[in-house]
Amino acid sequence: MIRIMQKKEILPLLLLIIFLLFSWQLIGGIFMLAFISFFPSNEIIASYLSVNIPSLTLFIFSIIGTRVVFNCSLNTMISERKHKGGNYLITALIAFALIFLSSIISYKNLSLDQHTIKIKLIMLFIVLAITPIQCISEEYLFRVLLSRIINTDKNSSKLLISFISGLLFLFAHMVNNPEFKVSSYFLLSLYYFTFGFLAMYLGIHFSDFTYPIVIHIVNNLYSALIVGYKDSPLKSAPIFIADKIPSPLLSTVTLICIFAFTFQYVKKSELKNF
Repeated sequence: MIRIMQKKEILPLLLLIIFLLFSWQLIGGIFMLAFISFFPSNEIIASYLSVNIPSLTLFIFSIIGTRVVFNCSLNTMISERKHKGGNYLITALIAFALIFLSSIISYKNLSLDQHTIKIKLIMLFIVLAITPIQCISEEYLFRVLLSRIINTDKNSSKLLISFISGLLFLFAHMVNNPEFKVSSYFLLSLYYFTFGFLAMYLGIHFSDFTYPIVIHIVNNLYSALIVGYKDSPLKSAPIFIADKIPSPLLSTVTLICIFAFTFQYVKKSELKNF
């Protein structure tokens, strides 16, 4: 069960959430603009790094803020009930398999990315280093901290806080996101809301937000390293490039399947341990 903050801790928690939003959107944005002024973002490595500067800023301030406010580490907040490492590996495999299947169905016109091997290798190391930070920072802000605000013993409370998380995650990804200009506004909104809702519910239910973090990382690594699409706001050097954004409806169905299979697997795994 997720530990709910005591009354005297609620205000510091809310202030930390507000501060992290501020550091992510404003301070991170200022750092990003400063970076772009020195390194033109038309070059793919600089472009990828610049887009991720707000996430890196959020991650650093999350570590500092959590230590100052609660005197503990991010890991302590993320996972209050440790599970077997094998569970996380299976979760990653489930996510990868279903995303791979979805991409086979969704993408019809794929072409090989034209960047050089040197650029691809550099991007591989950068993506592998930054993507976990990017996903952990977002999950920490939109799920881990938010889950401590109300008591989630009752299923109705779990659904409520998951709904709020879904809305916040959606609104955060609507800001300056060009994907909404090239895809169905409603279906893309549904995709981001569904991700936020299911990630929160899964993390709360098992008192371990490592599961949604793993799913988030696999999802982002796949689009950055394996199959990307033209005009993506997050430029990288994947193996294949699609001519358009994947179907938001199919992506949403895929998400639901990933979280559902993960939920059932972890639940069965827990029953075996009793």
